[in-house]
Amino acid sequence: MYGGLSASQEKVLGRLVRGRVVTDLGAGDCGYARKLLDLGAQRVVAVDKSFYHSFADPRIELVERYFRDFEDDIDLAFVSWPVNWSTPGLVPALERASQVVYLGKTTGGLMCGWDGFWRHLQGRSVLSYHPEPTNSLIVYDGACLTARDLLADEKAAIATDRIIHFGL
Repeated sequence: MYGGLSASQEKVLGRLVRGRVVTDLGAGDCGYARKLLDLGAQRVVAVDKSFYHSFADPRIELVERYFRDFEDDIDLAFVSWPVNWSTPGLVPALERASQVVYLGKTTGGLMCGWDGFWRHLQGRSVLSYHPEPTNSLIVYDGACLTARDLLADEKAAIATDRIIHFGL
């Protein structure tokens, strides 16, 4: 669990997940899956290519699979600290989600996610944005029907992607 959540981020996330099934894409050690349950999620579907720890919690469904092989419907997707390279199947999974929660950091010299990931998120409307020194929590809704200003994390992702990939 990189960064951790601030008290205000936990409050926002708790209101959003309460009573819902959340799909944790890239669940890793399931630290955030457990946190989502603590915040009131009814159940968490934890998706990752492999899990580091085995544990028993009937409210967490472990799906050991690559994103490209995961085709289930998603109500609320949770993505924390995605890798910096294209991950086949992650964007199509996000496209199936009615809402997306991003947790990570692209400002202050940090980077998570890649250009296709950020292009998808930039096409969604923003319900809330909660930047903190350790990470940012962004809640995205459906497709954005009008142009919107980019968030600081989105701007930083674009700038970093150009430096890394295009040498600008």
